[in-house]
Amino acid sequence: MWWFALIYSLNSALPTDLVFKVLAVSIGVLSINILDFLIFSAPALTLLPTYRTRRTVVTVMHPAMKWAMGLFIIAFLWAATVGVLRMDVLTAKWAISSLRNFLIVPVAMYMGYQVLGNLKQCRAIVWIIFLGSMASAIMSIKNGGDTSAELAERGGAFDMLRATALQVAGDTGLLAACLLMFSWISRTAFLPLILAVPSFIIAIAGMFFIPHRSSWLVFAIVCLYAAFWVWPTQTGRKILLGTLGAAGGAVVIAILITIVAQQTGTDVGEWAQRRMKSLFPDSDTREARAWDTRIPGMLFDLEIISHNPFGGGFGIHENMILAGFASPTPRHTPWTSTWAESGPMGFAAFSIIIIGSIVVGLRLARQGTDNWIRLMGLIGTAWGVSAYSIGWFSLSWNSPRQALMLGLITGLTFRCRDLVLTERSLYLPAGYDSEELHSSGAYGAIQS
Repeated sequence: MWWFALIYSLNSALPTDLVFKVLAVSIGVLSINILDFLIFSAPALTLLPTYRTRRTVVTVMHPAMKWAMGLFIIAFLWAATVGVLRMDVLTAKWAISSLRNFLIVPVAMYMGYQVLGNLKQCRAIVWIIFLGSMASAIMSIKNGGDTSAELAERGGAFDMLRATALQVAGDTGLLAACLLMFSWISRTAFLPLILAVPSFIIAIAGMFFIPHRSSWLVFAIVCLYAAFWVWPTQTGRKILLGTLGAAGGAVVIAILITIVAQQTGTDVGEWAQRRMKSLFPDSDTREARAWDTRIPGMLFDLEIISHNPFGGGFGIHENMILAGFASPTPRHTPWTSTWAESGPMGFAAFSIIIIGSIVVGLRLARQGTDNWIRLMGLIGTAWGVSAYSIGWFSLSWNSPRQALMLGLITGLTFRCRDLVLTERSLYLPAGYDSEELHSSGAYGAIQS
């Protein structure tokens, strides 16, 4: 558990330059940062004698977990082999970087599966993820405030925030907002209202200061999903609280726009409107349209796939560019770029874990035997919807820090489902009460 708390907190709160430039060492073209060390050395922790203490043995492993790990291994071996054969001095750095980013997901998924020893630990996991989400949002707000102060002093366009926001990682408040919305609608005890409301405001503000239109769109999609779809009943309550949440978010954003505009002397509201309008293909704004920056990258990926239907290997994008092909933003759409590099096996592996997380998490959120299991399910299904959506819009889980989150949350979701099924098959038929088992810790009795 301590390992998960450490790596999740660092991934959520540390600035990008600190991770990749300060807390990193370079050996030739290979760069190893603190997160790389923590994730790739973690499987050794499962060999320690203390690892098996109070760890429940599951009677079943979800088929999606087995299939995904098998496909990841096959896809990795293929893409690594082809990538090494194509590799030269100019593309070695990019090939190794892509290899690392791909490998993070199955390793993190394995560790996520190992971290959750029993269902009693769901509470700690939910709190770690919630606090990590809040830390990420606060970092985003701080970065936005620093950039606004610099603009006020030196002048310039508010678009400068797009560059400085790259320092922020984590989910910038997305999972915190979803947890709060779901807990209110489902009446799941989580955070007192006096703390929940300011936390929700911080989460909204954190997302606003990430000036990427794809992030704004995905935030809206996932929050609406958490509010209106995950919990199956209480339609009137959904409409009421969902409307209040949307109105409250709009008020927070309007206040932020007013404050930043006054501080910087820029028309932030007009800038935000241009960014939103540029999401539509027929928009007539001077802002670069989202479609104009995504479709060329997708077509480039499809061209690679047409030449290499089984995957061109890690670093194939740079090889194609050096061969004289046009060079739009590579890997901007993870779904197509994954197939371009690791082929149909890699594409299938990511499809299984993302769609599987949505489905399995949804079942946990609706059928969980206590509050913390339901909140764990909400995290899994919400992050699955986020990963599926952002995978069509922007560079995300094909980058190291987002890949780490995807792997960890997916592994935790599958493990939680397996523990629930084990409980049902071993304890509940014998007449045990689920809530009493969790509160007493008796559900850790079967150990390896």
